[in-house]
Amino acid sequence: PHLNPTNIAAGIEGRPPHVTPQAWSQSLATNPDPLTLLPICLVGANALQTRIASQQEQALVLKSYLEKLREAVGQLQQSTRGSEVMVGEIQEEGSRGRRRLLTVMKKVEVLRCLNLPLTQGEMEL
Repeated sequence: PHLNPTNIAAGIEGRPPHVTPQAWSQSLATNPDPLTLLPICLVGANALQTRIASQQEQALVLKSYLEKLREAVGQLQQSTRGSEVMVGEIQEEGSRGRRRLLTVMKKVEVLRCLNLPLTQGEMEL
């Protein structure tokens, strides 16, 4: 159970009388959250059934959270794939532009080397 003043007092005072000191020490040592949780003893089938039902309810809640997370991850993965495709297309477009620019620069340099006019002003001279 979650800690409240009564539980804190019970935990500080010690173990229940029907629990061995070793078992109590082990339960305190293996407590996943000693600041907010305190081990309790289950006595009887009804207490065990209540604990099992509570754990199953909590498991269903956690399962629904997990499903929501899986859906979100799936959407993010799909979005990532779309972004990767777009980045690839943009990179390819940039590569094509660079190749065209190099081709034009190469032609300009060849024309300059041949002393051919490149602009209207050069042709008029």
